[in-house]
Amino acid sequence: MMDQDPLFLWRLAPDLTIEDAAILIAGGDPSAMDPGPDLDGEYVKRTFRHPGFTPAFSALKAAIRKGQLKAKLCYSLERLSVHEVEHWRGPNCWIVSSGDLGRVLEVLDDDPFADVKATTNPLGGKDCARILREPDWSRSVVDVEDLKAWMELRGFTTGFFFPPREGSTDDFLDEAHDHFAPELALAVSAWRALANKRTFIGGVKAVIKEWIASHPGAWKGEGTLSDNAKDRVATVINWKQEGGAPKTGA
Repeated sequence: MMDQDPLFLWRLAPDLTIEDAAILIAGGDPSAMDPGPDLDGEYVKRTFRHPGFTPAFSALKAAIRKGQLKAKLCYSLERLSVHEVEHWRGPNCWIVSSGDLGRVLEVLDDDPFADVKATTNPLGGKDCARILREPDWSRSVVDVEDLKAWMELRGFTTGFFFPPREGSTDDFLDEAHDHFAPELALAVSAWRALANKRTFIGGVKAVIKEWIASHPGAWKGEGTLSDNAKDRVATVINWKQEGGAPKTGA
């Protein structure tokens, strides 16, 4: 299997750093390394040099900041002496006194400083800690299942996180296939995107149509998707066709 898919073992990970997730979404290998900037023989992890990494990385960070994608965030923390505080004070960081640092750690549900407690506990006197406001994306992690659900809602159901199922292919999604049917492809994409959704305000069919309207890129047919075509697709997908007054959930 490794000979056929060098990324195969990455599928074992239950969670991934935000950097690694972006690399895999872009089709790269998180194990890839490049010579360091100082050319002193040291190698650094390849990130921005992966084609497609930048937009994938930006999308993940934006989704996390907006609360659309749950993540466990870690922050960079550095010890400062009293003489260094004014030099480093600024809008991109918090300055926390050694006495207050313990209380900061106590109120956090997920402790982003767990791996640096050993170095911060000895702080005493007037020493402080500098905490960068920007999360450390190389250590912050996202659950793979949460990531896949978010990608499906965005209409992305191919690539590393969605390998073809053994014994079946997605030829019907291939625009180059002689028998490509754009309404079928749209129906499959919409069904997959809504597969994990449990609340359908206004009814299932209404939510399906709303998803189609908000994801115009999912339509691969020629010309504009007609209202009749939207209705046909929504009718085919609709698994709750008994009618009746819409409920808050379906």
